[in-house]
Amino acid sequence: MRSSKGNQSHPRGGILRIVVTLAIAVVVTVLAFAPRGALAAAEQSGETGDSAVAAASPDGADSSAAAGATAPSATDAAGTSATSAPSADATDSSASLATVLAARSGTSTVQIQYDEDTDIHYVLDPESASGRIILYCMNNQSHWPHTTPSISNVPSYIEGYLTPEKFKSQDDYDACMNKLLAILYAGYSYNGMNMYTVVDSTQGISADAFNALLNPPSWIRSDFPDSIGDTVFSYSDYPDNTANLAKLNQFVMDELTKYYFTGATTPSGHTSADIRATPFYQAATAMAYATNNETPLKVWDLNHSGADTVTESEAYNATQYAIWAVLGDYGIENNTLNSKSGEVTQKALAVKLLNYATADKVLRAEPDAGNVKITGGSQFAYDPEYGVWKTGMLSVTEGKNYHGTYTLTLPSGVSAHKLDGTPVSKVSAGTSFYLVSTTKPTATDMEIKVSDTLTWLQEYRQYSPSPEGVTASDGKNFQHMIGAVIKQKTVEATLPLSPAKDGNLTVSKTVTGEDPSSTSFKFTVTLGDTSINGTYGGMTFTSGVATVSLKSGESATAEHLPAGTTYTVVETKNDDYASTSQGAGGEIADETTSTAAFTNERLYKLTVSKQVSGSAASKTQSFPITITLSNSDGSPISGEFSYTGGTVSGVDGVTAPANGSLTFTKNGTATVSLSHGQQITIQGIPSGTTYTVTEADGKHDHYDVTYAANGAASQDSAPTGTLSDDATVDVTNTIRTGSLEVSKHVEGESGSKTQFEFTVTLDGTGKGLTGTYGDMEFKDGTATFELGDGDSKTATNLPEGATYTVEEGTNINYSSSSEGATGEIKKGETSKAAFTNTRHGLTLPLSGSTGIGATYVAGIAVLALAALWMHARRTAAGKGGDGRD
Repeated sequence: MRSSKGNQSHPRGGILRIVVTLAIAVVVTVLAFAPRGALAAAEQSGETGDSAVAAASPDGADSSAAAGATAPSATDAAGTSATSAPSADATDSSASLATVLAARSGTSTVQIQYDEDTDIHYVLDPESASGRIILYCMNNQSHWPHTTPSISNVPSYIEGYLTPEKFKSQDDYDACMNKLLAILYAGYSYNGMNMYTVVDSTQGISADAFNALLNPPSWIRSDFPDSIGDTVFSYSDYPDNTANLAKLNQFVMDELTKYYFTGATTPSGHTSADIRATPFYQAATAMAYATNNETPLKVWDLNHSGADTVTESEAYNATQYAIWAVLGDYGIENNTLNSKSGEVTQKALAVKLLNYATADKVLRAEPDAGNVKITGGSQFAYDPEYGVWKTGMLSVTEGKNYHGTYTLTLPSGVSAHKLDGTPVSKVSAGTSFYLVSTTKPTATDMEIKVSDTLTWLQEYRQYSPSPEGVTASDGKNFQHMIGAVIKQKTVEATLPLSPAKDGNLTVSKTVTGEDPSSTSFKFTVTLGDTSINGTYGGMTFTSGVATVSLKSGESATAEHLPAGTTYTVVETKNDDYASTSQGAGGEIADETTSTAAFTNERLYKLTVSKQVSGSAASKTQSFPITITLSNSDGSPISGEFSYTGGTVSGVDGVTAPANGSLTFTKNGTATVSLSHGQQITIQGIPSGTTYTVTEADGKHDHYDVTYAANGAASQDSAPTGTLSDDATVDVTNTIRTGSLEVSKHVEGESGSKTQFEFTVTLDGTGKGLTGTYGDMEFKDGTATFELGDGDSKTATNLPEGATYTVEEGTNINYSSSSEGATGEIKKGETSKAAFTNTRHGLTLPLSGSTGIGATYVAGIAVLALAALWMHARRTAAGKGGDGRD
């Protein structure tokens, strides 16, 4: 704890968010001439009390309390109360508080007290549980209200400060006051919501962990090449590596002047908030602002306290920062921090208070003991694993916002433990725990008691300097202060405990129809009390559930189960057996052994599979198969039998049918549809059952059906057998096929070389057929090919029932006729589609006549004679003739 005697203002820790009241140019000038040594000197200054952060801040603002202070315990409080106004009505209404405060404001003055040892301000108040109200400042840029060597004109104070007029709206005022109320209640020193634990000291950050923080991200190295660059920093740089420390100091100053104040972004596009959010920046500030009295590790620890375990100094410090953050969020004057400021977000407890302390969690009325109860399993039960007796899980319930931590008072020889076995003497509401006795509890008058002194908030108080606006010698205002009136009341509750009572449970197994039987059967024993865990004789329970495996003639016994516990024993279904039981459910009686006896009868399986043969067969078509079951006397078996879906071994690309069940009608029949490669295995069929498997409709769907039972040769008739072991029936459908021949003959043209295009289109059972069938290749039921004179192509193995259409492509030089161009494929037959083409004569361009006979020859002769005549004329002219010779 550091005491300060000089004029003080807030805050300190890292680079503080401050209000820029001087021009940036002046700030830069001041900071440029503030070397690290000067910062350290400012930290040590007894005249001003300004810290290193204050020296780097344009306002020179700081307070030693901002760096953390140790608040007194309740027993430290002494003295009499200052004049006090009536308490506010104990409700959650900030409006009612505002009314009371407004009525009381300015009616009397109080003297703010100051504890130099703890650096805490307070006012005396007998209404408060500790006899005084710890105060927090409300303006982090103003002076504390106590005398220092340089400030002697400390004013008196009157109640009142914040009013709705200082806010944008009444809603904002109400929200702000409610948040302040919650932080005062949850923060130091009342910890009204039990958010943290106060300890004498906490483990600070290690040098190795700190070194890990001093490794900057690559974008900081590139954005700050002069100060950071490729430099490797270490905690060992402190205090003698002045070169590296100067670089860190330059980096911190550059961030403040170039980005924090100006709002500019770095060359890589990062903002000041991005920089300050990095662990490197926070470690760099700790290095830059360390002094001889405060090492970088200590500076870090002061600004990065934990949220769950803190010292008194850290708790007070976090509460103060949370109050500043709230007031800064709402724009209250003389505040430079808010909930997003790095100085706030570095303090885990401050963030926790801001995030989770809400007015609706504050206890505002005197607690009622009737609202505190102990609930749960008060019955002791034997735990054989440790040889002790334990109760079920217990917990404490309490009234809304009680936030109690209750002390346990237990019977002699009894202890309390959390779920993980840790002994406890205090528990908070909702925490599960159980009781343990090393000897069997038999007394009927045992009880457990819980008690705690609960804290409740009657009102909060605000104080303003009187007269308002009074300033110190340096022209700065004095703080406004806020605190809370806290009261306490002790409450307790009891719960009677029941002595231990227990009994046993035996599970047994018998198998019939199989001798000898080597099969092991699994049983699940479920108790009505899920808190039972551990090994009880021959069974081990987890949350009240145990599993055991038994063969014929074996048994297992759970010992010392709590009397009155209900149980259910379930045998895991085995499709090879039918199970019956006696005593499978009931309740454990004291000093009694209950028995659950199970008898199993051997059952068999029947597997029915489907395969389809033939290249043109459909691999996806389903075929209905009828299964008939009857007893040994011939009477039909009806009812539901489950089955598992599977695929035939060696058949790839098949999806197994989903597991399901078949319902056999009163005549003993059930039908299942299977496609190629699928099978089902029907389970649980009694020994001696007669079965028949048939596919009645197979022959009417262009398929021939054969059956193979239990690996025997195929047969045409439906197989029948009697189950004395697992059985199989394979049903095979072979598609009936035929062929299609397409032929071509050309007339009127000797030695024709012309190729003619044909298209064969299948429908019916051949619709969508794909693959090579004889001479034709089909795709989606269509084949195309060419034939010349005398050629033919034959498609073989086409499915019976396929209809076909054969079409010839158009050729203007031929006329075409056909026979059998459409039809249907029949089993064992070859359908024929014959096409005959006749050659047309040549069509002359002018006359329209056809043929190349005498007319065509005569024309050629005339053209030849004309050419000879013209040649002779030209020759004669060349010799001097007149060209008429």
